[in-house]
Amino acid sequence: MTIEIKDRYTDRVIYSSDKAKDIKECLEEAVKAGANLQDANLQDANLQDAKLQDANLQDANLQGANLQDANLQGANLQGANLQDAKLQGAKLQDANLQGANLQDAKLQGAKDFNKYKVQPLLMLLDQPGKLRFYKAVSKDLCSPTSDTIIQYKIGGKVSVEDANTDEYNLCAAGINVATLDWILKEYRHTQVRIIVIECTANDIASIPVTSDGKIRLHRGKVVAELDYERYGLKNPLDPTNS
Repeated sequence: MTIEIKDRYTDRVIYSSDKAKDIKECLEEAVKAGANLQDANLQDANLQDAKLQDANLQDANLQGANLQDANLQGANLQGANLQDAKLQGAKLQDANLQGANLQDAKLQGAKDFNKYKVQPLLMLLDQPGKLRFYKAVSKDLCSPTSDTIIQYKIGGKVSVEDANTDEYNLCAAGINVATLDWILKEYRHTQVRIIVIECTANDIASIPVTSDGKIRLHRGKVVAELDYERYGLKNPLDPTNS
């Protein structure tokens, strides 16, 4: 029987094995072979005691996965969805968990757990360096605020100096952006363009307390447009998709 690991967005087979007896052995084999497991769909997988040192699991879906006592030393889990995952006793030394979703994850006894890198959205306010968020806009790269229209341009900077800083106001004046997971959940079946906005922690106006992925900015820079193909989305500018 062939065991397959698929892309969480496109269902493309990332790695397959005819020798592995289960998903855990398949994943260990993939890691040993140096496979790129970015965007892998491992939701609810039983990976207890798995040897996953230095694995590239960036943006992987590990929601509900059993990773108890797994060895994740040096693993790249940046942006991974670890919501409800069982990580009790997992070895996390030098693991990159920046931007990972650890909502309701079980972390009792996890070794070398770096809380700084895996806090909820509010911890973005303490993050160094550049942060990246995503925004849905019209086909002409416009987006309305409460009282004006913001025109975006790839490579251009944008600012709303009077952005609303009220953390109890979910959607108000400012550059309203979101995490990639939130954007894909909300806009997967719509024909909007999605742009990538880069900023620093000082550019954040507010992180609404009721938010599950939305952030409001004073300013930022539009660095790119989303790679639609990578995430299994239709390109809104392709006339054959209308």
